[in-house]
Amino acid sequence: MSDPLVRPFRPRAHSRQPQKRPSSRSTTALPKGPLEREDRLLTEKEAAKVLRISVRTLQGWRVDGGGPKFLKIGRSVRYRLSALRDYIYNAERRSTSDPGPAA
Repeated sequence: MSDPLVRPFRPRAHSRQPQKRPSSRSTTALPKGPLEREDRLLTEKEAAKVLRISVRTLQGWRVDGGGPKFLKIGRSVRYRLSALRDYIYNAERRSTSDPGPAA
């Protein structure tokens, strides 16, 4: 006697391709291609995404004079991708007592 509400288990064939894992070498959260040009100007939101911080943190750094270099175009704030990469490079330390590269 078979219950009509209970179906036998049948494994489904996977039609999806396995997802590729992002490379650990990637320094940005942006896709590759024309967006990786060094002269590309990023908005606050895009820059925060690249640095994996909040927009408010980025704004606070600007007020305090810290953080990456930025451009002020009218009322708009923009960041060069190359400036973000430089900032990341200069933030690298070997220990907590390492002062980093000389300014």
